[in-house]
Amino acid sequence: MPKYKVAVIGCGGIGQKHAQGVVGLDSAEVVAGCDISQETSTVFKEKWDGQWSNISLYTDYKAMLDKEKPDVVTIATPDNRHADLVVDAANAGVKGIFCEKPLATSLSDAT
Repeated sequence: MPKYKVAVIGCGGIGQKHAQGVVGLDSAEVVAGCDISQETSTVFKEKWDGQWSNISLYTDYKAMLDKEKPDVVTIATPDNRHADLVVDAANAGVKGIFCEKPLATSLSDAT
């Protein structure tokens, strides 16, 4: 059975929890993490290196979506970024998107 490729956008505390949710799933593996902070990304990779040794790190989520072509993306960024990230992931062909709430912080973001 092929494994679903999972990418995490926002590698801080909540992103770490999202990665934890993939642990033990034979059908999925975290292949990439993206955060604007290189330090946060490095900590993320170090924490999960024993579970998934080939996690690629990015500071540009669009580059990550383009190169990694994940099946699933989890979004654990500040609220004001959620809507754009979800739309961009969907437009990149991601089939499963898990986003922290709220999806949008204004009516204009929701339309």
